[in-house]
Amino acid sequence: MLDAINDLAEECLMDIVPTFLGAHAVPPEFKNNSDAYVDLICTRMLPYIAQRKLAKFCDVFANRIFFR
Repeated sequence: MLDAINDLAEECLMDIVPTFLGAHAVPPEFKNNSDAYVDLICTRMLPYIAQRKLAKFCDVFANRIFFR
């Protein structure tokens, strides 16, 4: 999705700012282990995104419903 957003940002006349939203909710496979999901974000996802310069920002929504 970030690749598509970056491609669109290059072609579009309006400002489009690629933002990583991976920490908004816990995927079903991590439902009972949100700590493991946060670890995955920190150790794998963010370094991958940063190395490839896919996002300018990272938005986090830490709601107790999802992150316990």
